[in-house]
Amino acid sequence: QVVILPIPSIVFTGAGVLLFGPIKGAIYSATGIILGSITAYFIGKILGVKTVKWLVGEETLNKAIKSFNKTDKILLPFMFLFPFFPDDLLCFISGLTTIKPFYFIIMVIITRTISITVSSLSLNNNLIPFDTWWGILLWALVFIITVFLTFFITLKANKLSEKLPFNKNKN
Repeated sequence: QVVILPIPSIVFTGAGVLLFGPIKGAIYSATGIILGSITAYFIGKILGVKTVKWLVGEETLNKAIKSFNKTDKILLPFMFLFPFFPDDLLCFISGLTTIKPFYFIIMVIITRTISITVSSLSLNNNLIPFDTWWGILLWALVFIITVFLTFFITLKANKLSEKLPFNKNKN
């Protein structure tokens, strides 16, 4: 799905939950999406800018490269955790950044596992129910916090990136 179909992973995660239940659906979805993410990264790393530009579009590529500017190690994990970002396309673009394969693989395993597990449990109404007033209120609160964190981390990415112990892009 990540490499071939430009369909958000939540669609396939939802199908997995319907077919196999939340736990098996999460395991199957995570396995496929993680392997696809790693494959997309190496497509970007090995085949380069021309291929990624063809796959994701020039405008998307330019926007992503501009926003990463030394902050890729702080922004990318965040983008994989939250639903507002085109994380499948970012896998291809990541291969063009300073992110090393080992970091990318570990980051993708952790962030995709978390996001797919939360999605699977949420879609099955196991995490926070959609059919109660307090569940809807809690989901609204989660949404507001996510939007706030998105803006905060995006605005403060340079300063946050400088404080990372593993960031070798320091000036």
